[in-house]
Amino acid sequence: MKKDEQAVQDILSCLTEFEADPFDESNPQLRSLQSGLVASNGLIKDFKTALEDGRKQAETLLQERVFTKTKQLTETIHKNKKRNFTSEQIRSASGTPMTVANMEKSGLAALLDLADGSGAIKLESALERRVTIDVRC
Repeated sequence: MKKDEQAVQDILSCLTEFEADPFDESNPQLRSLQSGLVASNGLIKDFKTALEDGRKQAETLLQERVFTKTKQLTETIHKNKKRNFTSEQIRSASGTPMTVANMEKSGLAALLDLADGSGAIKLESALERRVTIDVRC
């Protein structure tokens, strides 16, 4: 129990330090809980319309494939093009766009290189805690 309480305190201090507390009512910004990145206007718009758009798509699917049978039930259903935090574009230090998934992948690769090459850190100890990367670096 003591270990869990310490982990919660560590998380809260980290959220405060990076000004990324998603539960802070005085700073109501939509953020990714995984990376702390602030959602773009386009992503917020997609989130706000996702439920209604999903209902419309479900109604269309039932109408076309079940009730009127204008399309076969086995026809391909095209992927939804809504944005999410994983596909969200961010800018790296060099100004090139990258997705959050690519940022996290390159951060982990840098950590592995650092642990493997110089021996300055032990990989096991680095992976015990959440690794955060400043994309401006």
